[in-house]
Parts: sequence; structure tokens; C-alpha cells
Amino acid sequence: MTKKEIKDEIFERLETEWGKYEDQLLKLSPGQLIGRAEEIAAMSFCHNWLVANAFNGQNMDQLEYLLRFEKPLALVCEQWQDAQNVDYSADFSRILTDISEGDLEQDYPLMPDCPSPERGQTMC
Repeated sequence: MTKKEIKDEIFERLETEWGKYEDQLLKLSPGQLIGRAEEIAAMSFCHNWLVANAFNGQNMDQLEYLLRFEKPLALVCEQWQDAQNVDYSADFSRILTDISEGDLEQDYPLMPDCPSPERGQTMC
């Protein structure tokens, strides 16, 4: 296939697959959509990245390979989500420690009945 043929084919396939995906989303309730927010964000990111690369003529060998698959967008999205599965518990704990040891009272509103930290109290 020529680069133009690859570009046209991958673009058409991605847009068709994205359109069907959007149609499925429109049938979901707000709660179901919220529950699938991470998947939707990943699918949108992958779609936009692949379309931009096809449009710019980048990664054409890889994009041509994706044409072998019935649903190239779903394939890339699933692999992307798998790559994002990282244990962030240590980072989250560090953030909580930073917050509790930091001086954030000036940057974030406190509860009205919470005493000022100048009095030596750290709990409301």
C-alpha cells in the first residue's frame, strides 16, 4: 500500500470505529458513563493520537500493521490501558504526607469551625 492508501484506510477505519463507540456511549445512563470515564478518556486519547499520526504521515508502518485487525482502535486502547495499570499507592501516600505536613491553609479554604493553625491545633 502507498502511504496515502494507508493514511486513508486507517483514518476511515478509526473514524468508523470511533463513531460506533460514540453511538454505544449515547445509549448509556449518566451513571454508567461516569463509571466508564477512564475507558472513555483512554479511547479518546488513543483515537486522537492515531488520527494525528495518520494525518501527519508518522508511524505509517505501525499504522499499516493495525489494518490487519478488525478493531484497531479498541486494540490500541486496551493495550494503552494495560500499560497505564501502575500501582500508585506509594505516590498517593506521599501526597497525603506532603499535604498534612504542608502549609496549605492559605491556598485552600478551611471549614468555618476549624481553629487556626497558629493556635497549635492541627485538627478541627
